[in-house]
Amino acid sequence: MSAASSYPLGFALLITALTASGQSQDEWPVSAASEQGLSQEALSRLDKQIRTQLPHLRSLLIARRGRLVFENYYGDASRDGLHNMQSMTKSVSSALVGIEARLSFDKAFANPVEEILRWRLLYDPGHGFSYSSAAAHLLGGVLRAVSGRATAERQTSCL
Repeated sequence: MSAASSYPLGFALLITALTASGQSQDEWPVSAASEQGLSQEALSRLDKQIRTQLPHLRSLLIARRGRLVFENYYGDASRDGLHNMQSMTKSVSSALVGIEARLSFDKAFANPVEEILRWRLLYDPGHGFSYSSAAAHLLGGVLRAVSGRATAERQTSCL
């Protein structure tokens, strides 16, 4: 199994969110997937899977090592069209929390994260939903306090 095929689809979607929210496509240098250690065959399989199994997916852009290696739009989406990002920032925040925890896990970072993890669930998993952005905003503040950098700046350097 190639490195590219072992990444979950969610990671690819996260990269889409980062690309769409952080930079225009024209700012990304373009590279062949193989030059960045990714399998073009795996990306082709992913593209086919999206077309057949994910009819609501609008676009997929994958950047590796600072270079755009895959860009495709689905349905009536286009590079120049607007995209509703909804809650993709939460995925970015969770990735940054994981990176920060791995790089510099200390009490200043651990205490607020542990507190968030202790929050009582309103519903058992799979039995209800209550939209809340509080944890994502709180974690963003924790990341800024611990790293000393804005979340967007941290995103650019880590992801």
